[in-house]
Amino acid sequence: MLARKFKAGKVFWTVCLLILLSALAYEFVELNRKTSLPPLPSPNGNDDFVEAQKLMVGNPADFDRGSLEELRKHLAENAEVLKLVREGLAKQCRIPILFSTNHLVLRSLSDVKRVARLLQAGGRLAELEGRTNDAARVCLETIRYGEESCRGGVMMDRLVGIVCETIGVNSLQKIMGALDARTCRALSKQLQEIERRQEPVTDVLRNEAEWVRRTFPVWQRIPAMIPIESLNPTKRVQKDFVKKCNQSEVPFKLLIIDLAARAYELDRGNPPKSLNELVPDYLDTVPVDPATGLKLTHRL
Repeated sequence: MLARKFKAGKVFWTVCLLILLSALAYEFVELNRKTSLPPLPSPNGNDDFVEAQKLMVGNPADFDRGSLEELRKHLAENAEVLKLVREGLAKQCRIPILFSTNHLVLRSLSDVKRVARLLQAGGRLAELEGRTNDAARVCLETIRYGEESCRGGVMMDRLVGIVCETIGVNSLQKIMGALDARTCRALSKQLQEIERRQEPVTDVLRNEAEWVRRTFPVWQRIPAMIPIESLNPTKRVQKDFVKKCNQSEVPFKLLIIDLAARAYELDRGNPPKSLNELVPDYLDTVPVDPATGLKLTHRL
């Protein structure tokens, strides 16, 4: 009887060991799988963004509390920067990933955010001067810059892009009440198009995996091969990253709904009773919560 129990236990632990080794082998193969990243566009709008970041003068955050004249002067000093950003937005964009631990340092992520703040300053000036439609256009440019300035990058690039995009989303939300129906409808449609062109999170994770594979030696990547999520720091970081991306999409989608609902109310004299009433004239479809896969609910 004891011999039989011992044999059964031995078989059980042998099977467990084989499963563990198989999982480790799978993770090793996946982590070291070679993938080819899409080629860089030519011309590449990211080149314009980089040049703009180099030419940037002053810190836009310093002008949040400054006078109108100081704000005008600051924007005039950075007119070439704004021109380059808009030229970049007119092209396809993709970050050239440097397969080195210096990638994020050489990218000057703080400068990426400073350009977004400069765009925000331009929108603020337009708002103060009563040019509300121009302010809305700049907000849209800021959102697009947030999307395009991180396209093709790794996780940290995307997180910085989210910060830039949020600057534009928050600014547009604040001035929405001063916009007419035509502008609200157009902005909602344009934001829906930006959403359709957004780089999938899976592509960012693929870029990150390829950067890690080419940058770090195998012995440094061993912890990422552990199949148990609670013991794998890489999987925990990826999970948190996906969560942050999903959370950032909700205000963006709600802004699309708010603009569509305002256009509906201005056109028809009364607010919509449900989001379904906005489809298809104001919304292509009701936006979906990326975390749940269900249609968003929003108090109109």
